[in-house]
Amino acid sequence: KDAMGDELLRRVFLHLDLVEKDYFGLQFMDAKQVPHWVNPVKKVKKQVEIGPPYTLHFRVKFYALEPHKLKEELTRYQFFLQIKQDVRLG
Repeated sequence: KDAMGDELLRRVFLHLDLVEKDYFGLQFMDAKQVPHWVNPVKKVKKQVEIGPPYTLHFRVKFYALEPHKLKEELTRYQFFLQIKQDVRLG
């Protein structure tokens, strides 16, 4: 309820067992359907205008310039899922 952005991100990373965290973030849409990234140092409920319930999307925030150098298979898989979704949705 009063979670800070970084606390929520930590829980998501723990749930996914994700080690390479710097590439990812949580995104939400404002009332005008403009996407925004969750600010880790602010309370989530102060950032997200719509809710509760709050709808957040786990997404790739920064793409690696050399994805073959990523250390974890899970990180590469998350990149793949994001690219697949982006292509599918246009």
